[in-house]
Amino acid sequence: MARRRQNGEGTIYQRPNGLWVCEITIGYTEDKKRIKKTVSSMNLDKLKKKINDLKYLNDRKMLDAPDNIKLSEWLDFWLETYKKGQVKPTTYDMYYGVVSRHINPNLGHYELNKINQIILQQTINKIAAGGMSTSYLKQIKITLTQAFKKAIEVNKIYKNPCDGLVIPQKPPRERTAFTVDEQERFLAECCNPKSTYHNMFIFAFNTGMRLGEIQALTWDDLIDGDTAVSIGKTLIMVREYDEQAEKRQKTIIGSSAKTDSSKRTVPLNKKAKFAVFNQRENNDKDSPFIFYSLVGTPVQKRNIYREFGKIKNNANISSDVTFHSMRHSFATRLIEKGADIKTVSELLGHKSIQITLDIYGHVSSDLKNKTISLLD
Repeated sequence: MARRRQNGEGTIYQRPNGLWVCEITIGYTEDKKRIKKTVSSMNLDKLKKKINDLKYLNDRKMLDAPDNIKLSEWLDFWLETYKKGQVKPTTYDMYYGVVSRHINPNLGHYELNKINQIILQQTINKIAAGGMSTSYLKQIKITLTQAFKKAIEVNKIYKNPCDGLVIPQKPPRERTAFTVDEQERFLAECCNPKSTYHNMFIFAFNTGMRLGEIQALTWDDLIDGDTAVSIGKTLIMVREYDEQAEKRQKTIIGSSAKTDSSKRTVPLNKKAKFAVFNQRENNDKDSPFIFYSLVGTPVQKRNIYREFGKIKNNANISSDVTFHSMRHSFATRLIEKGADIKTVSELLGHKSIQITLDIYGHVSSDLKNKTISLLD
């Protein structure tokens, strides 16, 4: 059998079937016998990557007693080595949050190679029973799948326990819109033209934009003499982590968070134009953002939610409406007034008209029933 050695990389050779194999010494027993680890790959570059991974693990004594490696230890290594700086900050923030808040508290104490599909399924079911959304459960599954996949690549485990893992399905959450009366009462409280929050709420009701899109709006997004707004970016807050796992907030403004269809132009009605006019007249910070904080930066989400809650209480609105309900109210009012679903879908920036129908089909049905009743 022919051997091909690579300097400083252990004994690497290629078998007749083309498989590259490397034998690495990872330590010695008490009687001075070598402890060997063998890795293989059909691709030489991938084999070298596995060798480097093994050396990293061995240097941190994660190969001395592989049966004792906890999932939490592996996830910390996986995040630091394979994800930090390798994926978008928002993606890393998702992985880190899922691991620290849900995976480690529920599964971190298990030994890596002792976790099986039954353990994972029982854990997912328990988290789901606690009220976790389906989308977040999917994030947990994605994170675990990726971490176990890498563990297989470096010969820590031999099968991905996420294979066959089922996410418990929940009924779709009902979208809550303001009633006409609630909307009028809320807007009646937005009477201060110098208030960024009041102007923002008026603008949201009349454009149907997502919160991140409104936060990211700058003056150069206005077109045709402030008669329309070009929507193509969003604001996202992510956490950054240093070596001591201390976190700090970072603002990222990038392309629209959803899809290419999120990039759209929305005409401004008189009320939306008035909100923009008030912001321009009172822009004492010379901020590039239309809706800005006291120091000219984008308004933070927690402050927006706080002001929203105050106005909601002042308007004596007890229903379960949120800031996002303004977007649903925008669409609902348009459909109630006879707008066609396709136009509403384009204004909202939905990927397809079917998404709009799934969300607002009941509104359209109610309108049809009321129209037919005119014949009674």
